[in-house]
Amino acid sequence: MRQTPQEQPESMEFPRREFESVCFHAIGLVDQNREYLQMHLRESGDAPTRQALADMELQTARLERTLSEMMDLMALEEDPVPSRRGFDLCSVLRQAASLREEMARQAKVRLTVSCEPDTCPVLGSPEEAELMVFHLLSNALRACGTGGKVQLTLRRCENFWKLTVLDDGCGLPETSREAWLENRRCFLGGAGLGLLLCRECCRRMGWDLQVEQRAPEKGTRAVVTIPLC
Repeated sequence: MRQTPQEQPESMEFPRREFESVCFHAIGLVDQNREYLQMHLRESGDAPTRQALADMELQTARLERTLSEMMDLMALEEDPVPSRRGFDLCSVLRQAASLREEMARQAKVRLTVSCEPDTCPVLGSPEEAELMVFHLLSNALRACGTGGKVQLTLRRCENFWKLTVLDDGCGLPETSREAWLENRRCFLGGAGLGLLLCRECCRRMGWDLQVEQRAPEKGTRAVVTIPLC
C-alpha cells in the first residue's frame, strides 16, 4: 500500500544545531553553579567545596573540548564532497605564528614557526587546513607543561611538502603505563576526537598524517605529507 505524504516517516537527519545549543547551554549552567561555589568558598574555605570546584572545572573543560571536536567532525560529514582549490599554506602558518606571545604569556610554552620557502602553493581546503593545523597545535600545547616547547615547520622535499609539529610534552600513551597516565592527565581523559579530526581533514584533502613518539627525546612528532601542487 502506497503511503500518503502525511503517512511517510519524518526525516531522521540529526538535529546538529539543536544538539549543540542544548549542550553548550548545559555547560553554561555548570559554569554558573561553579561561580556560586566560588562565592561560597570565599566565605567558608572548606576543603569539600574546593575539591568540588576543581572537579567541575576539569569535567567542564573536558566536555567543552570534546563537544567542540565532535561538532567539527559532524560538520565535515555534512559535506561529503570536499571542495579543493589552490592556496598558500604558509598563510595558515603565519596565523599560527601570531599566537606566540599569547602562548608564552598564558601557557608558558614557547612556539617557533618556520616556513621555507615563504610561499607554499598546495591543493586542498584552506579552512580544513587551518582547522587541522590549529588542532595539532592545541594537542601539542596541551601535552606540554610550563616551560615546554612547540615547533611548527614547513619544508619542501623532493616531491612533496612536509609539515611537522614537534613538542616536548607527555608523549604518546601506549609507550608505558606511566606515559598513559601522564597523557590522560594532560588531555583530561578526552575522547581522542582531535586527532581523528586532523586525520579526516587530511584524508579529504589527499594529504597524509603520521603521529609518532620522538626518540630519544621526550614528546611527540606529527608529520603531514602534502603532494606538490
